[in-house]
Amino acid sequence: MENKFLYKYILTSFIVVFVFPYLLTKLPLKEWGLILSIIYFLIILPIYFITAPLTYKNKSKILWFLPIVNIILFWLTSILFFNSGITVYLAIYVPLSYFAITIKYFSQSNQ
Repeated sequence: MENKFLYKYILTSFIVVFVFPYLLTKLPLKEWGLILSIIYFLIILPIYFITAPLTYKNKSKILWFLPIVNIILFWLTSILFFNSGITVYLAIYVPLSYFAITIKYFSQSNQ
């Protein structure tokens, strides 16, 4: 069960964190690519980094590993497609992920 979820999670993370930015860099109009990149980095990715680990149902050690998958993919994306220091966003996204996991962990332990 955990392996099936983990494969599905990695595939979803790959699509959201790796494929979408690749498609943004290949848009024919650079203005649209810039606008969509801003929306992607400031709205879509923070929401994904918060909600993605919360889809896991059980309390186990694998829950704390899930944001690391996103971190690695995001870091590769920033190096391969944007050639810049976009990894600064990780200082925002990673604490959000672990904060959401902590809240889920303690809310489930009270039930």
